Amino acid sequence: MNPNSRDDIWNLVCEYTPSEQLRKHMLAVEAAMKFYARKFGADENFWGNVGLAHDFDYEKFPERHPFQGLEILTALGFDQDFLYAIRAHADYGDPAALEEKYREPAPRTRLIDKTLYA
Repeated sequence: MNPNSRDDIWNLVCEYTPSEQLRKHMLAVEAAMKFYARKFGADENFWGNVGLAHDFDYEKFPERHPFQGLEILTALGFDQDFLYAIRAHADYGDPAALEEKYREPAPRTRLIDKTLYA
């Protein structure tokens, strides 16, 4: 899987998300993230891919969202900036995390984190 490939991320979304409604939500978030990336002078492809992927694990793992998805994306080679933005869109930490810092919500310090959360 190429973490920079929108097609690869879309295939991942389709693999994990049977609901057409949730897929439409992720497509809408992708479009919004691309809009704001252009507005803020950020990497449109990166921001769009984060928006597209952010809820891919929700249907299969609702109790562990987004943390199960982060484990999957980590195994697929996604970088820490991508993973952090997805982690930061949750209002809660991972109660199953081995490291205490991951049991708390991720601070939204970057513009991409705040935009995805909004």
